[in-house]
Amino acid sequence: MTWPANGLTKIELLVCMGVIGLLTVIGAAGWRQVLPTYRLDVCIRGLCTATQIARIRSIRDNTVVTVTLDARKRRYEAFVDDGSGAGATAKNGIRESMERLIVSRALPAGIEVHRVTFPAKRLRFNSRGMPQGGGSFYLKNARDQYKGISVGFSGSITIKTSTNGGRTWKKL
Repeated sequence: MTWPANGLTKIELLVCMGVIGLLTVIGAAGWRQVLPTYRLDVCIRGLCTATQIARIRSIRDNTVVTVTLDARKRRYEAFVDDGSGAGATAKNGIRESMERLIVSRALPAGIEVHRVTFPAKRLRFNSRGMPQGGGSFYLKNARDQYKGISVGFSGSITIKTSTNGGRTWKKL
């Protein structure tokens, strides 16, 4: 078979465009299934990283560092809770005036706070990097998949997952 000197025929071009369109539709449908799981994984790993950074920073700066997960504002943040600035109170677990912000991230679309089990709904590391009470941050996505991080009394941080609506959890 010989090719025409001026390229593809209209029919060949339409067949190629149809195949490309079909592959695009199949790929987009698959991506919509993967995206909620990907967003949950990225968010929980980001929260775990922020928690590890907060622990390291508390040891390095020899001060209290707090990590909060706010369901209403849909964000998590870590800050040095040292009472810096006029009228600020140290070690109260609330970011005030000039207290240094370490990490602040918004939750991705479709990710919700499932539960926070830390005392006073926030995690605080003392100047030795030890948490003031163990607990967990749990998140869920639009497909009802659940993941969380737990911080033990010794400061160990683990990622967990649940397959039954957040009733039982296992380490990843």
